[in-house]
Amino acid sequence: MFMGLRKINGVDINEFQKRFNKNIYKVYGKIIDKYLKDKLLILKDNKLYLSPRGIEVSNMIMSDFILTV
Repeated sequence: MFMGLRKINGVDINEFQKRFNKNIYKVYGKIIDKYLKDKLLILKDNKLYLSPRGIEVSNMIMSDFILTV
């Protein structure tokens, strides 16, 4: 998850489901919602991206995803 967010093309929600056989929202839903609300993540075309502001604080965001697992 956190590696995909560091890429320009983001994390494809459908690819996450195929690769890990898990719904991304069941695993990371609270964190995704928090950062979407804070405008640090962007959801577009079924992909999650870091916003420009999210890139600035990406280490904090990534640590939240890592600590959730």
